[in-house]
Amino acid sequence: MGNTGYKSFASLELYYIDDNSYAGTTKTNITTDPDYIAPILDTVTCTPSPRYYNTVRTLTKTKNNCSSGEIGSAVTLTANAKLFVSEISVDDANAQADSWLAASAQEYANNRGICIIPTKITFSNNVKTDLLQQMCVSFDPTGTMLYTTLHNGPDSVAQYRLSTPWDVTTATYLNKSLTINQNGESSPHGHHISPDGTKLYVGGTTSNSILYYTLSTAWDISTAVYVTFLSIPITLDYIHFSNNGIYMFLKSHGKNIQRYTLATAWDITTAALTQTLQQTSEGYDIYFKNDGTSLFTFDGNARIVTKKNLSTAWDLSSVVTTESLDISSIVALGNFESIHFSDNGLYMFIGSYFSSIYRFELNKPFDINGTLIVT
Repeated sequence: MGNTGYKSFASLELYYIDDNSYAGTTKTNITTDPDYIAPILDTVTCTPSPRYYNTVRTLTKTKNNCSSGEIGSAVTLTANAKLFVSEISVDDANAQADSWLAASAQEYANNRGICIIPTKITFSNNVKTDLLQQMCVSFDPTGTMLYTTLHNGPDSVAQYRLSTPWDVTTATYLNKSLTINQNGESSPHGHHISPDGTKLYVGGTTSNSILYYTLSTAWDISTAVYVTFLSIPITLDYIHFSNNGIYMFLKSHGKNIQRYTLATAWDITTAALTQTLQQTSEGYDIYFKNDGTSLFTFDGNARIVTKKNLSTAWDLSSVVTTESLDISSIVALGNFESIHFSDNGLYMFIGSYFSSIYRFELNKPFDINGTLIVT
């Protein structure tokens, strides 16, 4: 270490105060001695050596002690300015800082980082391919009942039973269907069933209306009775309701999504248009996470699922982030595809007009921002 500009004293000598003569006693100058004399600043006789300090230096490492199947987060360790000193140069001080970072950063990351389970979306060839041409799919909350809007078969809403919940390959037709021809409708697309299974809403493209039915036996489509309709000034494709029946969302034959507010829950005759969301791609079906904080759309041409996260539930003006998942390697090019999720968000279903329903497994509920895996 070079000169600091301070003069220190190695030993102390005893002198008489009356004549300043040496008393013959000498001792080491140590800090624990009551007579200790601290170094004094004397830049004249102790000219200080030049001193150079490091600048701010950082090193980022990934936590590497996570369990199998987990990914460690990245953590940055910082050497603050003037933490290391050199008599040679700033570069030398920085080299000291870098050496300390290299020796310490990994342990720091392992102690401070977190372990993350990566998002995976898996397609395990769970697909139903022998259905009639269908425009929309939905399920009951148990995953044991499947409903489809059929086209040309005749135009109807049909009901299937799944012997294994949420496994579309186990679906069998129950010989239960509801022909959709009320209000002059001849080409129904989307449908929505209320959470209690007692109300059915169908979007009509030829009549530009929403057709409303009640089911005397919950989830039994054969007990549906037509009630009324609501004319809509758009060519309607798909329909979705909030779980409380206060908000109704319509997907037009184009890019727009409209929100209607119902003065009386589930009563479409009290609906009033309150919001419109402009989209950059056309898409087809729409689906909301059951708490209204995420909106999913499916573009049948590009075969991309899009998730829009909402800061305010059911509020189309509060979109804050957008994620997407490309499934074009699995789902065939077509039109009038639909999207649906299991209530727990761990299964995503894509219904294709070409008579198929595809199931995707998610390891995180309603999370599509991950890696697509085909097994």
